[in-house]
Formats: sequence, structure tokens, C-alpha cells
Amino acid sequence: MKKEFDRFGLSNFRVLIGITQLLGAAALAVGPWFVVWGLIASAGLSLQMLAGVGVRIRIHDSLAQTIQAIGFLLINLFLCVSYIQNL
Repeated sequence: MKKEFDRFGLSNFRVLIGITQLLGAAALAVGPWFVVWGLIASAGLSLQMLAGVGVRIRIHDSLAQTIQAIGFLLINLFLCVSYIQNL
């Protein structure tokens, strides 16, 4: 992973990104009981994945290399909409 962050030009943010992803995953895990936490987590992770897709486009990755980020973006957007409907 360290090589990937170097390739993305984000090596200075590697730890911060990892921590926010872990916190987002934890908040998603309790989201069914705490809807606001799930909403915040899914929205935050959606923004991270949107940025991830943007980075992959910026560094000219192929569609095959970008599809995973697109998939996680769509999953998190779906969760975000679901949490909004449950408010």
C-alpha cells in the first residue's frame, strides 16, 4: 500500500486516510442502531471514494484499476441515501 500512496502522490496523508477509513467503517457498523453516525460515515466515505476516483483519473489509471473505487463509491452512496430515508 505504501507504494500505491507514493504513486498517487499522497504519501504524506497515508496515516490520516487510513484512520478516517477505519473510523468510517466502525461508524457504518453501528449505523443500523445510530442512523446519524451511519449517515455521516457513508457520506464521508463517499467523499473519500470520489476523491479516490479523481486521483486515479488524474494519474491516468485504466478503467480496470479504477473500477474498485467506483464500486465502493456507489455502495457508500447507496448507504448514504438509505440512511437519509431512515431519518
